[in-house]
Amino acid sequence: MTTPTNHVLIDYENVQPDLAARLSPSVFKVWVFVGATQSKVKYDLVELLQAKGSDAKVIKMGGVGKNALDFHMAYQLGALCTQEP
Repeated sequence: MTTPTNHVLIDYENVQPDLAARLSPSVFKVWVFVGATQSKVKYDLVELLQAKGSDAKVIKMGGVGKNALDFHMAYQLGALCTQEP
């Protein structure tokens, strides 16, 4: 029996939680969505993303708009659900 992968999608525009210790296990794939005008990211998150390698992605929005980041996250969640039902 294989261990399922847990995809964690983070809206970094609204919340910047301390995640490094909790998301470092290999069962987690981390997706961090950053707003177009956001210019700072916490160092512990950068370390986590580097350590996870291909199991982590940062998606920076190209434009601004009401709920643009939320819609992009919803789209990505739907895409993940079709790829890994």
